[in-house]
Amino acid sequence: MADVLPDGFRRVIANALTGDRSILAPRVSASANGLPLLDTTASTASDPFASRYPIQPLGWVSFWPSGGPEICFSTQGRNACTNYSGDGSFAPDLPANTAAVDPQVGWEVQKFLIAWTVGLIKANEKTKWTDMMRIWRLGQNSAPDVTPRIEWQDPTSGEVYYARTIGKECLFGAAANACAGGQVVQKGIAARVLEYANQLTARGYKLDTVNFPATASAPAGFNAFGRAMIVRHPNGAPVVQLDPAIRNVTPEGALQPAVACDQNLDPACTPLTPDQNHWSHELVTYKAVPDYLWQAELVYGWFNAPSERGVF
Repeated sequence: MADVLPDGFRRVIANALTGDRSILAPRVSASANGLPLLDTTASTASDPFASRYPIQPLGWVSFWPSGGPEICFSTQGRNACTNYSGDGSFAPDLPANTAAVDPQVGWEVQKFLIAWTVGLIKANEKTKWTDMMRIWRLGQNSAPDVTPRIEWQDPTSGEVYYARTIGKECLFGAAANACAGGQVVQKGIAARVLEYANQLTARGYKLDTVNFPATASAPAGFNAFGRAMIVRHPNGAPVVQLDPAIRNVTPEGALQPAVACDQNLDPACTPLTPDQNHWSHELVTYKAVPDYLWQAELVYGWFNAPSERGVF
């Protein structure tokens, strides 16, 4: 599959290893306000819940087209939008509005995607896949002289990870119009993992925008290699951002808004903890993905020095 449909394989693995489920999500036709359109005529006495089915089949994402993934609703028994030569459309039945359906891809799926892909992708000895999947964890690995690259530092453990970058692509947007309506993401598999980790870091923690102002290639708070540079309290703990979606529960059971705290500015304030921001809380769990990817590559010998065959 990786050799027959390389773009599709790369996109599926890279995006399945993030928590951004919207990219993988199948779609259901919806009203203008985002509510699924249901077949209200299908209910019968023997099946009163049949009216809960969508009015038309689900739309599925085709990841293989070289121009980018497409959402395709089944027509004439096929789910493809474009023919496999890439030079003609099947005129898919695309509703005016759609709603995403949770694809239910999480850690229990991700760990097997990592193990199987790392274990089997070297079967044809093509290094393009190992190059875009290899991740380095500094300390256990020496800092590689890899440029271009993307970096990520875990705010809690302080561990730093590197991955090679191979460019970016536009998903579900107008590529000719700065990807309007879509997302610009890393193309490489390991790079996409670290990119998502940096996105969670930027949303969960306060960034150092003073020492790392915006540049032509990086937004404020990021270094030249895409690493989110966080602010730390005087004791070294990361400064968690205030999350308006989170409330504290008082001993009496009342809900109370949290208060932002940076002890560099107010030494007497009480620091927020990672579980008081849902992005930093997700990052604590998501760290298992880059860790397991690195560990699987270590077990399968991706960091071993070349040696003569037959010498043990």
